[in-house]
Amino acid sequence: MQSTANGEGMVQAEKLFENVERVEKQEAQAISEKHGALAYLQYSKQSKCIQRCRWFEEWFAQYPQEHKQKLKDQLKSKKWEQFIGALFELEIYRVLHHQLGCKVQIEPNVSDKTPDFLAICEGERFYVEATVRHDAEADSSNRRHAEEFTDMLRAKLKNLHSDLWVDVLGSPFPERNADWKTARGDIQKWLDEHNAEEEDTAYRHGGLVRRYFYIGQCRIIATLRPYRRRRKARVTEPGLAIQGSGVESLRTTVKKKAKRYKSQDFKDLPYIVAVNLNAVSSEGVQCTDNEEYNEEVVADADTDVARALCGSDSLTGREFLPGLGHVNGVIVVHNGTLGKEKIAGVKLYRNGNATIPKCLQFLLEYNSFGSLLGLS
Repeated sequence: MQSTANGEGMVQAEKLFENVERVEKQEAQAISEKHGALAYLQYSKQSKCIQRCRWFEEWFAQYPQEHKQKLKDQLKSKKWEQFIGALFELEIYRVLHHQLGCKVQIEPNVSDKTPDFLAICEGERFYVEATVRHDAEADSSNRRHAEEFTDMLRAKLKNLHSDLWVDVLGSPFPERNADWKTARGDIQKWLDEHNAEEEDTAYRHGGLVRRYFYIGQCRIIATLRPYRRRRKARVTEPGLAIQGSGVESLRTTVKKKAKRYKSQDFKDLPYIVAVNLNAVSSEGVQCTDNEEYNEEVVADADTDVARALCGSDSLTGREFLPGLGHVNGVIVVHNGTLGKEKIAGVKLYRNGNATIPKCLQFLLEYNSFGSLLGLS
């Protein structure tokens, strides 16, 4: 687009966001239902959304011109999966190009297949595929069973002295059976062992009263929060807030990418998959809180990832499960990385003794995309 201010030859940079009058949250949500998640960020007058627009506009400005229109179309999609996938690709591109100093080729054609990125850093070349675990909306059976389980908890649990948040993560969720009753009994027993004073003390010291339970491949995350600390938007009825999400497993997400790029043509260079674990609903754009990453949370995350990738509680020195063998490593990006001021943990998990590019090896220990993105 030609600039007419001084005349000739000046090209106005392509923008991701338009200049619009910002509105209250409820009206912005109504707009986003018609025009997609990016519209929520553009129209909401929340200071967090305004800041995110600045960040995303900055990232978009650094994206190669010849690929901008396609990325912009995906970001403006009404489909959440397309929006969040494109946003994560934009974030990973910024990390590779701006922070790690890689020369990045977008969607290189390798035997008629196009991984997201071919990165070149200090003479090393490697492929990177950026993906997110999506809410398994297509699996209506899975969602129905998760909702039935949470409804059962809501009806059966007794002596609730606090807000109980229960997040059901994983897929497939088992058919209703004795395991449901066992899990409910375990949660009830755990509730009976705690009191409101203990929860309040934990909060005042920045901690959480939390316990993980398992039904098949699904993890049940139960968290107790004192009444006065609850956020009304999350509470479905007094003293109890439950979510059932039916999110596909980490193993399923990585396996899809491993299967797609398992041909001989991709075995000449290291192949890295970057996965955002928690970007599973539009709430991620609407500024949800980060989870504090202490040693206990890190250990739990390591165990979950190890179970998903190698079937063991520890990944140290172990190779990935069959079907994932072509992947050299998986960068797991945890909660709250999509433009938040406080960024949670990031870690690269190596497939046995597979080759990892030197520029990525610092991620073999827990790090943060906050420092990489300049947001911390």
